[in-house]
Amino acid sequence: MIKQGYCIRCGESIPIDEMNPYCPLCGGQCSFSNRYSSSENSEMFCHLCGEATYISSTHPICSECENKIKSEKNGNKKKKF
Repeated sequence: MIKQGYCIRCGESIPIDEMNPYCPLCGGQCSFSNRYSSSENSEMFCHLCGEATYISSTHPICSECENKIKSEKNGNKKKKF
């Protein structure tokens, strides 16, 4: 299980949290209700690997990490986000 992640706005190292992928500083800059509105916020870092990429608050992981998770699940290795 991955425990260390990255803030999707600033790239700061933080614990993995799929409900709040922001560090305390960046998380305070946007309201929770705004994050889950119909418009997606553009962010800059993958929550899992920390690589610079364009992602959103509703989908905070890059396609490469998503593919790794899917392949591990298909290989009978369960990996939680």
